[in-house]
Amino acid sequence: MSKNNNKILEARLTRLETRQEEIQNDIKEIKEQVFNALPHKIDELESRFITGLIIAIVSFIVVQLLLRLF
Repeated sequence: MSKNNNKILEARLTRLETRQEEIQNDIKEIKEQVFNALPHKIDELESRFITGLIIAIVSFIVVQLLLRLF
């Protein structure tokens, strides 16, 4: 009975070790994706914000000019 229990425990331990390695690999991949994609997304959002701000300022100036003309 003791040998059977040892075999069961060893099998479970092996599965746990395998699963732990898989989780560690998944975490490593997620970290790589976050640190690679995040700076690009920030740059993209920053350029969109600046473009939107410029469009808003130009629109405001055009509206002010039109209001003064009429």
